Amino acid sequence: MEQDKINAYMTLYTALVTICKCAAPMIPFMTEDIYQNLVRSVDQTAPESIHLCDFPVANEVYIDAELEKNMDEVLKIVVMGRACRNSANIKNRQPIGNMFVKAPSALPEFFVEIIEDELSVNNHRWKSFLPGLTQ
Repeated sequence: MEQDKINAYMTLYTALVTICKCAAPMIPFMTEDIYQNLVRSVDQTAPESIHLCDFPVANEVYIDAELEKNMDEVLKIVVMGRACRNSANIKNRQPIGNMFVKAPSALPEFFVEIIEDELSVNNHRWKSFLPGLTQ
């Protein structure tokens, strides 16, 4: 099996188990069933019940401040792009030829692809100064 697929499965497994542990006090029977199927079926040394597990704590190793900063920028650009589409009565799925983004620096290509996909943009340009378009 490819390493990417293994990583995706492990991420999904960790997320599901953590969410179950967090939700166990509110929906005990459903989370117990999920826990028994996910955890106890493969790890007999795990606690007998989800209610005997420790409550999850944040792992500081997984926090990526740079990723959060870049995704905040992506969100701002997508929200502004959709607002511009709405003001011009352009549907979200109709492709746009060019998009100009006023920013001091460009985002990495990975984030640009997310923006282009969300806004259906064919071409983008990062500019620090856009005379005639901004104030």
